[in-house]
Amino acid sequence: MDQLRGWWKRARALVRPTAVDREMTDELAFHLEMEVAKNLRAGMSPAAARRAARISFGGVERFKEEVRAERGIAWVETLGQDLRQALRGIRRAPGFAAVAILTLGLGIGASTMIFSVVDAVVFAPLPFALPDRLIHGRETNPEGADFSVSEPNYLDFRDRNQTLAGLAAYRVDQVSLTGGTEPERITAVAATHSLFSTLGIGAAIGRVFTAEEDRPDGAAAVVVLGHGLWQRAFGGDSSIVGRTITLKGQPFAVIGVVPSTFRFLQADAWMPLAPSPRSDRDDHWLDLIGRLRPGATVEQARADLARIAAQNSVTYPAVAGWGVRVHRLDEWIVGPGFRQSSLLLAGAVGILLLLACTNVANLLLARASARQTDLAVRLALGAGQGRLIRQFLTESAVLSMLGAIVGLMAVGWAVAALRSVPVGLVPRLETVAVNGRVLGFALAVAVLASVGAGILPALQASKTDVHSTLKRAGRSGGSAGRHRLREGLVVAQVALAVMLLIGGGLLVRSLVRLQRLDTGLATEHVWTVPLQLSPAQYPEEWKVARFYDALATRIEAIPGIRSAGATNVNPYSGANLVNDVTPDERAAEHPTGYLQAAWRIVSPGYFESAGVPVIKGRDFGEVDVVDGVPVAVISKTLAGRLWPGQDPIGKRLFWGGTDGKPRTVIGVVGDIRDVTVEAAPPPVMFLSTRQIVGPAMTMVVRADREIPNIGAEIRRAVWAEDANLPVPAVRAMAESRSEAIARPRFNAALLAGFATAALLLAVLGLYGVLSFAVVERTREIGVRIALGAEPPKVVGMLVGRGLLLTGLGIAIGLVGAVGLASLMTSLLYQTTGTDPLTFVAVPVLLLLVALLAAYFPASRATRVDPLTALRGE
Repeated sequence: MDQLRGWWKRARALVRPTAVDREMTDELAFHLEMEVAKNLRAGMSPAAARRAARISFGGVERFKEEVRAERGIAWVETLGQDLRQALRGIRRAPGFAAVAILTLGLGIGASTMIFSVVDAVVFAPLPFALPDRLIHGRETNPEGADFSVSEPNYLDFRDRNQTLAGLAAYRVDQVSLTGGTEPERITAVAATHSLFSTLGIGAAIGRVFTAEEDRPDGAAAVVVLGHGLWQRAFGGDSSIVGRTITLKGQPFAVIGVVPSTFRFLQADAWMPLAPSPRSDRDDHWLDLIGRLRPGATVEQARADLARIAAQNSVTYPAVAGWGVRVHRLDEWIVGPGFRQSSLLLAGAVGILLLLACTNVANLLLARASARQTDLAVRLALGAGQGRLIRQFLTESAVLSMLGAIVGLMAVGWAVAALRSVPVGLVPRLETVAVNGRVLGFALAVAVLASVGAGILPALQASKTDVHSTLKRAGRSGGSAGRHRLREGLVVAQVALAVMLLIGGGLLVRSLVRLQRLDTGLATEHVWTVPLQLSPAQYPEEWKVARFYDALATRIEAIPGIRSAGATNVNPYSGANLVNDVTPDERAAEHPTGYLQAAWRIVSPGYFESAGVPVIKGRDFGEVDVVDGVPVAVISKTLAGRLWPGQDPIGKRLFWGGTDGKPRTVIGVVGDIRDVTVEAAPPPVMFLSTRQIVGPAMTMVVRADREIPNIGAEIRRAVWAEDANLPVPAVRAMAESRSEAIARPRFNAALLAGFATAALLLAVLGLYGVLSFAVVERTREIGVRIALGAEPPKVVGMLVGRGLLLTGLGIAIGLVGAVGLASLMTSLLYQTTGTDPLTFVAVPVLLLLVALLAAYFPASRATRVDPLTALRGE
């Protein structure tokens, strides 16, 4: 009961402190009056009785403090006092508070933004059942590069493995959806029925397809709709299940809709793949997803599938030398490039947050110097050092929490802005959100920032010398220790800024080189439009070829159009086609292929439209017909690889296997980089649409000038040939090329932004320290001027000090920048981690900015009136 009574009193003292203090005051007054009455009965006069009672009773306020301490809630009252003191300080100095809050908000907001992305992309589990058991697999060609999987090889992996509970295959394609107001081009995934069970995904309405509908002897014409397409094209109507829609010009029965959370591959529709063991084993076009058996590891699955690949390599000459590569599914989705970028950006925001804390610590130190007399009085009246430290940390915590609020507001805006970045730039971007984990991280960062920014000023303030401070009260000046600490923080700020500036400078230099790189494809006044014909409407290859020839003629009739041609690989889309290429004279010694080369099917007019120069020989023409001599045009790199130092015109080569007819080389063209801009130009072989063609092609259109409404003009030309053909947005080649380097540009922009913020914080820190130095040294400067010091010498003294601090920071920062640059090597293109221009330009820039930051407070010092300065002392 006594313990409960004690807790009740403590709770009441917290809820109603005023009432409890009033009761305590009344009780102490009662005891004091009892003592006075006792003295009066002893014969004392009233005045003497009261004086004796007070002496006997002791200090009333001391008793109150002891009682409060006994309650065990003194820390709550102290915290309340510190909070009120901190808020009063913010009210009295709104400029100081605004700078501190915005500075901390910048650091906390940037850190939280990067965490929100990394958390959603890297840390958050995939929205599948037991996602850590899922793997992704691809084959590797004889040169060790990643490659897709052939249908027979997939079936071997599925049937002969010993480590997987399930293995599925899929292929992503673009198909036409017709029957609506306008034909639409959608992303469809042809997958085995096992994909849904492997991922642990069912249908939201209806069902997914079964093994019976996924047979190699004739897949059923059924489709499962993606949630987005269901909402967009069919208004979320649940009666769509059982209805028929037209895909690829053929009827498909809708059997289900996947959940809204299933956004894998950004697919609009899912249909049966029906892999056949009778298909060409050398026709690679699939990706694999598997689920590990209980107890199996990724390493065991990798070895298991590698064993099967090695057996196939011996059994089937078409895949001799081929292997397999297996990753965890989440690692494959994120990719090493994003992981490297996220680590770099995480390190950058860590530096920025540290710099922000350093800047605020310097502000708090300056504020503490201005309050030395107040702090000395507090210490003289009995406040302990711990009490002062708590007060400073509370002020820092209030600033950090307000900064966190500002930062979170910016994060909300940044997350919304991220939605506009190109698809594929940030994997799983749609899952980025400000959730509980992000808020918790922001709170943790705010707490760390409050300690990081407040601990040094708190410790320094608690060491205030009461005697010397009160003795010089009213004079300018401060302790040498505080001067050194503030200058040391400025040096640290400059060093951190140097690291970020050099990191950002290296990425910008790399980006500039990428943007200036000649990819071999023209971009000025060039547009592209990908098309896919329906196999039902164009069953023969000659119909497909005739359509693209007729379309090119129709487009070239548009005023201002120079030429139009077609290619089966949309430039800069990331798609690629690779196959074996073997010179005729080496076919006997290399029956399975001499080297791997990219291949493109192009129409006459493509090279002119894409700006690819014909170096030797000729372009494809009317004579290159389907029943004529098989011909090929090759790139300069492929010519050098196949016949170094020789004229390739007239030589013959095999494409794919060596058991067919060889193709005669009729021309050599310049190298192109139409997949990855930063990669070296690959060897490429071009085939003519007059001899081989596929339904999916991209029209490349080149004009002599800008043409208003070019998209509408090309759409009209396409629909004049086929009114049911979906025509996606007509894109400028320059826009596609720009998106191809979106990730390097994104990294450079973010790091450059952080570096700019770091430069600003460092300059503000230097300006603040020198400005405060002018205030503290007012008397000294006044004396110097009174004794005849010339203003330029005073300016030189202060500016020299600022440049000295900047120089020290630069020297330290350059050492750190070398270490940072070594971690960035894989993200740079044709730029070394010790790029001389960057390592020279950044220090020069900092010195110039520091010179300006130091000059303004130094010039203000020359306007000090000696009489006023000395009179103030």
